[in-house]
Amino acid sequence: MKKRTWIVLGILLALFFGSVAILRIFQLDLVHVAVVNALIQKAPADQATRIRAEFSAARRTSIDDDLQEHYMKTLFEISQMLEKTQRIDIAQLEEILASLEPAAAQRAR
Repeated sequence: MKKRTWIVLGILLALFFGSVAILRIFQLDLVHVAVVNALIQKAPADQATRIRAEFSAARRTSIDDDLQEHYMKTLFEISQMLEKTQRIDIAQLEEILASLEPAAAQRAR
């Protein structure tokens, strides 16, 4: 192969691995934003501020206490539940927001 082809291939590989590294670094942020936005769309309209505040607090707690893996698992569980529903009522929203609490409970252990 020509030298130019090797250079282009090297650049493409570097871009690929750089993109993968960046996605891994921001994985929690991406999933967090996607779940919060999906929940806001399905929850009662007047709950958007509360949802953002509760999820932001849970995210900060998970980062501060090194519980990102637990928080990610919780986000995936909420995401799976949201896939199956069209609308969320207040009782369901309370249950979802309560599911964020184990991060704080696990921190106390």
